[in-house]
Amino acid sequence: SAELSGTTWFDLSAIQLGLV
Repeated sequence: SAELSGTTWFDLSAIQLGLV
């Protein structure tokens, strides 16, 4: 899961929002 990979869904969301 995201927790195991060291990246939370919140971090991914922030990245996606930054790309938009």
